[in-house]
Amino acid sequence: MVWTPYNACCREAAKQPTFALCDDCGHKLLRCMAHENCGSLVEPKGHCPMCLQPQLSLDGRDMATPIVGDRMALSFVLTNPKNALRAIHCKRAAVRAISP
Repeated sequence: MVWTPYNACCREAAKQPTFALCDDCGHKLLRCMAHENCGSLVEPKGHCPMCLQPQLSLDGRDMATPIVGDRMALSFVLTNPKNALRAIHCKRAAVRAISP
C-alpha cells in the first residue's frame, strides 16, 4: 500500500481517542506514542515532529589544534530542545570512515 499524507479531516478525526480511521477519507491514523500529551500523527517509519527534534553538535571545549599524523577525539552532543516534549536516548552509534 502506498502511503499518502494526512488530510485536514484526518487531524480532526485524530482528536477522538477511539478513532483508528478517518471518518471522511478512511485514512488510517497512526498516532505518536505520547499522543495524549502532544496529539500528533506520525507517518510510517517516521518520528513525531512534536516529541523528537534531534540536534547534533560538537562540544567545543574539547577542541584542540591537531598536528598532522595525530589522532583526535571529538565529543558530540545529541540534544532534544526544551520545546520538544520527550527526552531522547542514544542506544547505539556507528562511526564510518569516509575516504576522499
